Amino acid sequence: LPFKTVTEILDKAWQVPWDSVLSSLEKDCKVASLGQVHFGRLKNGRSVAIKVQFPEIAASVETELDLFGLMPKVGPVAKWGFHLEGYRDAFWHNFTEELDYKTEYLHQQKYREMVAVLEDVIVPEIFVEHCRPNVLVQSREDGFSIDEAEKMSQSDRQAIGRVVLRHYLHMLFRHGLVHSDPNPGNFAFRRVGRDKFALVLYDYGSILEI
Repeated sequence: LPFKTVTEILDKAWQVPWDSVLSSLEKDCKVASLGQVHFGRLKNGRSVAIKVQFPEIAASVETELDLFGLMPKVGPVAKWGFHLEGYRDAFWHNFTEELDYKTEYLHQQKYREMVAVLEDVIVPEIFVEHCRPNVLVQSREDGFSIDEAEKMSQSDRQAIGRVVLRHYLHMLFRHGLVHSDPNPGNFAFRRVGRDKFALVLYDYGSILEI
């Protein structure tokens, strides 16, 4: 989205000029699944990441799903007995939940609370007072990517792997609540010691409850 469109969305969502909430907002952005993320700073000095949802994204996806539903029921679809309508309904149910950022930030708050005992897992803090159904504001938590991690020494990669595994085992077997969108862009890592690392987890639109 053009930066002007982003600021117009924020103005409308907050019902006040965006620069009355933020002291700064970067024009550069990172693309998320349903929107884009801009870094900024609140008036109190806190550094934040602001996710702004693409306007009309729901209508666009619904149109694509309607086209997908016209796919002829032949070949593998018929051979495997794949229920296209059931897939579409399940997808749309999950997708509509992801469209409302309130659902996402509630997931994120719950996850942050449950994983707090693991000091090497970082879940960004949510600033609820600035969140809206199409705007999510959270603390900025930087780290290096999986691509960078792959280039590190074997001992460092193993240390990083243990952090990821410990996180999943803890959430799966202690709480039955697991981050279920393992897109590489949703993971970052931070060195916190000579041979120690922390896992930074982003995007809680998709959570699996066991």
